[in-house]
Amino acid sequence: MARRPRVTGRRRFRGGARRFALVAILVAAGAVLVLYGVAVHSRTVLLKQAEPPAAEAEKTIQESEPDLIREVTVGGVLRNPSGRIERTYGEGETPSLCPT
Repeated sequence: MARRPRVTGRRRFRGGARRFALVAILVAAGAVLVLYGVAVHSRTVLLKQAEPPAAEAEKTIQESEPDLIREVTVGGVLRNPSGRIERTYGEGETPSLCPT
């Protein structure tokens, strides 16, 4: 009975496609979760107004969390005594800690 020649290297790459598919799925899932976090998470921010009339309602905007974090670092938003987030500057002004 003749022996069959050994094929080397064939078994080494057997799981490579599965491993690549697993890594690709994990990377795609991570990208989806990051996009979800950026797009969906937002907070309501009160806009600063110069002497609002009593009858006029407060003006608010929806701001995403990354933008809100940037605003906090330059002193652009603070919590007011009622616990709501309020912008510290009006239109055409710059935040208090902004160097420009």
